[in-house]
Amino acid sequence: MAFSSRQSLHYLELKIKELHEISSKLNFRYLSDARSGSRFLFEINELIRSVNHEIGTNCLSVDGGIAILQDEIDNLKRQEFDLLMNDSQIYMIVQKEKKEEEDEKTNLTLKRIGFVSGGSQIFAGLGVCVASLGAACAGFGVPLLIQGGNNVYENGYYLLLRKEVSGPVRDVYRDAAKTLGYSETDGDRVYGYVDLALSGYGMARSVVRPGTFRLFRYIKTDYIRGWQVMGRIPLIAELIGDMVTGLSIYSISEGEKHE
Repeated sequence: MAFSSRQSLHYLELKIKELHEISSKLNFRYLSDARSGSRFLFEINELIRSVNHEIGTNCLSVDGGIAILQDEIDNLKRQEFDLLMNDSQIYMIVQKEKKEEEDEKTNLTLKRIGFVSGGSQIFAGLGVCVASLGAACAGFGVPLLIQGGNNVYENGYYLLLRKEVSGPVRDVYRDAAKTLGYSETDGDRVYGYVDLALSGYGMARSVVRPGTFRLFRYIKTDYIRGWQVMGRIPLIAELIGDMVTGLSIYSISEGEKHE
């Protein structure tokens, strides 16, 4: 029995070491802001301290502590996988762009950004619904999901088939504009404004920290800004996606001036 306890304690130390290693690697690779990195590492250290304290005061078994640490390690690995997948997709698009004409290259770049940005909106919309237990879902979560889904559809369609397509949400804006006596271009402009507004809400909202009720129940601060949840790559994509949307609105306005 004593040997089993020593084995468990040794395994606990290995899990602590593994969590330190993966968190340090992710901090170095993805968190360029020193304050964000410090806060991230502080939370990891606080989780480990809490587990050790609970084990030391016999409020938590060693195996229970190992399970908590393993959950956090698995969660970080899933996030790392998502970030690596985004890196790979962006890299492949850039490589292909080098063989295209200048106009096509620019368009592909914009579409790729829009596609990732749309995915970030979907993620933000889900976060709003879950974090608010449905309270803010209708007001902000569902519109984020719908708008993000439409962006993914439009830009993903272009990436696959190299053809422009109007998504169902954009069509609704266009039909509404025409019903009110305006043009489809006016509908596109309103769609862009709404896209920017929803993206801004998605990045700025406060959401419950992932795993708060299981992994971070000993951490006093239960909320972090939405952009920290989104991660470095989706955040950059969202910001650039907003700039692309702004550029599209500007292009539409400039086009009307020259008509």
